[in-house]
Amino acid sequence: MKISPRANYSQYLVIVFIILLSACSAGKHLETDLQQPSGLPPADETLVSASEQASEEAIPGFDDTEEDIYDPLEPVNKTMFAVNDKFYFWFIKPATTGYNWAVPEVARKSVKNFFYNIEMPVRFVSSLMQAQVKSMGIELARFTINSTIGVAGLFDVAKSSFSLEPQEKDIAQALGRYGIGEGLYLVWPFAGPSTARETVGSIIELFLTPWRFVQPDAVAAAIGLYDYFNRASLDAHEYEELVKSSIEPYAALKNAYVQYRRNIVANK
Repeated sequence: MKISPRANYSQYLVIVFIILLSACSAGKHLETDLQQPSGLPPADETLVSASEQASEEAIPGFDDTEEDIYDPLEPVNKTMFAVNDKFYFWFIKPATTGYNWAVPEVARKSVKNFFYNIEMPVRFVSSLMQAQVKSMGIELARFTINSTIGVAGLFDVAKSSFSLEPQEKDIAQALGRYGIGEGLYLVWPFAGPSTARETVGSIIELFLTPWRFVQPDAVAAAIGLYDYFNRASLDAHEYEELVKSSIEPYAALKNAYVQYRRNIVANK
C-alpha cells in the first residue's frame, strides 16, 4: 500500500502516535511476562540435558530470541507470511529470474547504488538524531563524491577510491537509541517483517526520501516498485535459503529479522 507524501500530515502523526504507544505498552507487557512469577522456585537449569540443548541448536529456525519477541498478532502475521511467501515464489522469483537473465548483475548493482545514494537524507538525519557528527560528515562526503564522480550514484567511488564506508543508519535505529522499544512484531503485505518501531521509522522516512515526492504519484509508485524489484533480484536468495533450511520458516524469519534490527540499533 503506497502512502502519498501529499496526504494530510496529521494522519501520519496519528499513525505514528498510535504505533509508538503500542511499542511502549508492548515493551512493558514483555518485561512483565519475562519476570519470574512470585511464589515459584527458580527453574532448575540442570534439568535441561546437554543432549536437549544440542538438539535445539541443531534445529534451523530455533533461537532463544523468539522467547522475547512480542508477537500478539501471530495468527494474522503467519497468514500474511504465507501470502507473502506464495507471492514471492509464484510471481517475484519467476520475474526476477528473467530480469537477472536480461540485466547483468553489475547493472543491477548500479541501480541499487543509485537508490541508496539518493536516500542519503535518511541516514544523515538518523546520524543527526544520534549526534554522530562523524557519520554525518561521511554521508555528506559520500553523497557529494558519488553524485559527481560516481555518475549520479551509479558507482560507489567514495568507498572504492576514498575508503568512505556506507553508514548503516535509519530512523528506527535512532528511535531505538532514544530508548523506544521495538513493540509488537508485524508482517506487512509485500513489505514483509517489521515491528511497531520499524514501521514508525518507515513512515517518517517517507518524508526524507526525495524520489517519493516525484509527481504524479503514479510515477513515484512505479519508481518505488522498480527499486523493490531490483533489490529482490539481488537479495532474495537469502530469503530462499532461510525458509528452505528451516523447520519453522515463520519463526526463523522472525528471529533473524528481529536480531538483525537489534544489532542495527546497538550499532553492531
